Amino acid sequence: MQMFSKQRFIYCISSIKQVLMASALGLLIPMSANAQVASLPVQVQVLLEKYQVPQSAVSAHVLDLGSNAVVLEHHASTARNPASVMKVLTTLAALEKLGPAFVWPTEYFLNGSLQNGVLNGDLVIKGHGDPFLVTERFYLHLRALRELGLKTIKGNLIIDNSAFKLKKHDPGAFDRSPYRLYNVGPSATVVNFNASRFKMVSDGKVVRILQDPPLHNVKIIDKMRLKKGGCRAKEHGWRMDTTRQNKRAEVTFTGTFSDGCKQHDYRRAVLSNNAYLFGLFTHLWAQVGGEFAGDYKRGQVSSAAELFYTGSGKNLAEVIIGTNKYSNNLLARQLLLTLSAQDNAQPAGTESHGAALIKTWLQRADINAPELQIENGSGLARNIRISSQSLNAILRHGWRSLYQPEFLSSFSLAGTDGTARKRFKQVENKGRIRIKTGYLRGTRSMAGYIKTRSGKMLAVNLLIEHPNINYSKGNQVQDAFIRALLGR
Repeated sequence: MQMFSKQRFIYCISSIKQVLMASALGLLIPMSANAQVASLPVQVQVLLEKYQVPQSAVSAHVLDLGSNAVVLEHHASTARNPASVMKVLTTLAALEKLGPAFVWPTEYFLNGSLQNGVLNGDLVIKGHGDPFLVTERFYLHLRALRELGLKTIKGNLIIDNSAFKLKKHDPGAFDRSPYRLYNVGPSATVVNFNASRFKMVSDGKVVRILQDPPLHNVKIIDKMRLKKGGCRAKEHGWRMDTTRQNKRAEVTFTGTFSDGCKQHDYRRAVLSNNAYLFGLFTHLWAQVGGEFAGDYKRGQVSSAAELFYTGSGKNLAEVIIGTNKYSNNLLARQLLLTLSAQDNAQPAGTESHGAALIKTWLQRADINAPELQIENGSGLARNIRISSQSLNAILRHGWRSLYQPEFLSSFSLAGTDGTARKRFKQVENKGRIRIKTGYLRGTRSMAGYIKTRSGKMLAVNLLIEHPNINYSKGNQVQDAFIRALLGR
């Protein structure tokens, strides 16, 4: 058993007494010179001490949106990594600059002659960054092509991604996990989040691996064995190995799967964006009754090509729900690039120009954030920065925005949905807590809105950046912080 020093033991006893007193009185312990502005709740201080995270590694800011008074602040001007909380800024900027009804077009061109349903030439797909072109929507686009008279394509599929100008993306650069969906890179034409869904299905005798949707350019090698027993952990006992080569992928499953698990879904990005689009196109085009035996190539729409059909998808108000509630990195990256691409002064969308547009928008909104570093807009980066104070200025602006309903609806309702669906389930009126959370190794963050039991509406955020903080410990600190605020 770990032994405590006498000094540490006395501190813990003292801290526990403070927590009990503060809980009974519903108070925060004021630490600043201004008696009206509180610092960290003692409940939070005790947890930080327990996990050996110094208070200097924490920033917090709480604003009463009714009176515009700062009610709590702690190292609020220090620039820190906000992780996925950066999406709050990206989505609000997109809402105000593009409007909630904005939709992304996907254009289909015929580069050749169409006679009696036969295209003697290539079909060109030109994307404009639609982040939510999922399988069902892509299917509707292709069915529309069939209804307009296209049946057989004698040439190739040309993918035009020229709406975005991107650096070469290495999906394994961030954390050496190239097949994780959060590492999927952006593209002007990306479908279904580039996600391959593998289903392990047991009938009590054997276990089978199925792919949904089934793509002809993904080969599954199934070496799985069924093991008798209960289901303790669906992802233990087996492994998946992926090899990419010549626009194709070979996926090998080895190990054992417990028959008590029945079924398990496993999603990974095993193909490049273009290869995945090609595989899905081939599968869905056959489903709508089309014929195609060609390959795919990268290219641009030629001046001789004819616009045949323009498809659309979800509007921006719907897309930011997926961005914030479920912390989708690809959606956020597509939003940043779309902001740039929609600027008439820019020939193609770039991350740097999108970030510059957001900074200009902040200046026009009278939000001074000189420390801000955005990078890709998703929060999946190590060198991004924002202060707690600036973050709350953005939340205050969102509260006053003409698009406040759309913006607030994108936050996770604690105990109900999104990334916070399993937290605060015991809180009455769960709509009191709307938060966006973020996590990277050594970083845990949250920002959002809380309605206290006395009826006050607060803009809140808490940023922790220290090697000793992890996902679980960060959750506990966040929960203590929120509970203290609810009682105000």
